Amino acid sequence: MSLFSPVFFLLLQRKQYKMQRILFLFLFFFLFLFSDAGDNTRVGEGRIAPISDSLFLRMRQGGSWKADAPATLRSQLRHLRLRYVDADGRSCWGEMVVHQRIAQDVVEIFDSLYAAGYRIAHIALVDDYGADDERSMAANNTSAFNFRRMTGTRTGRISLHGQGLAIDINPLWNPYVKGSVVKPRGTRRRPAITHNDLAYRLFRAHGFTWGGDWRTLKDYQHFEKK
Repeated sequence: MSLFSPVFFLLLQRKQYKMQRILFLFLFFFLFLFSDAGDNTRVGEGRIAPISDSLFLRMRQGGSWKADAPATLRSQLRHLRLRYVDADGRSCWGEMVVHQRIAQDVVEIFDSLYAAGYRIAHIALVDDYGADDERSMAANNTSAFNFRRMTGTRTGRISLHGQGLAIDINPLWNPYVKGSVVKPRGTRRRPAITHNDLAYRLFRAHGFTWGGDWRTLKDYQHFEKK
């Protein structure tokens, strides 16, 4: 067959077309494999994602999601993956559930804390402790969402932790103090977080208020944004 025959050129075009298809499929597979799946969003070292079905099941079984939680709340929450430096100086990954309104802020704050080598004992969902705040605090766990309604209110308003709008940082190092009551038990009374602390400065720069500035009690671990 002559190299210049129409048949030769037709075969050549078909081979080129097949090669283009193979290259396209390979590129598609590569992008899918190395990109974040679903609606995940990267912010620096952190990740932001909606509450997946598997995570929602964990939250229901673990106890942070209660039976009286409004169904619409789930779509307003976000699952964060955060890098942090633990008490021993090791680089770790943790997870947290917060309201979508503060998700970007929180990831940026923890990204800055990680870059500075700021020590955080542990970051895990409160579900890992049966949604028991006392157990989570005693383990020095940094966490946010745990659905509950405010006690002593007629309307049973949802607390800021119950909305994912409040975060407790290193509770064993930054206690809750009201008179002679200090929580968690065995903690030091003098907090690690002060007005000069990096965590305080970062949270305040992002519009959060600090429980250490409250008058009637001190919640040194607590940052919130309404």
